[in-house]
Amino acid sequence: TGLMERGQYHREAERQGDETAPTEQALREHLERLNLGIKNPEIRVDGDQVTIKGEAPSQEALEKAVLAVGNVEGVQQVNAELKTATQERQAEFY
Repeated sequence: TGLMERGQYHREAERQGDETAPTEQALREHLERLNLGIKNPEIRVDGDQVTIKGEAPSQEALEKAVLAVGNVEGVQQVNAELKTATQERQAEFY
C-alpha cells in the first residue's frame, strides 16, 4: 500500500536514541513513497511535533500528507507549512 509499517519507524527512532519519535529522513521517505507530489519536502521533528514544509499540488495532497504523517507512531501534532499550487477551501481537522 505504500505505507511504512509502524515498527520500522520505531526501529529507526531507537537508532536515534528516542524510543517514540520518527526521524526526519524516515518521514520524508514515507511521504515520497506515497507519491503525493509534494515538492521540496522539508520535515522538522521536535519531540512529538512534526512540521512539514514544501509545495503540494492540491489541497487534497496537502491534507493526505498531514494525515499520513500524523498517523505515524510517536507523532502527536503536525504543523503544515505547505503551499498549494491551486487555491481550494481548507479542511478543518478536529
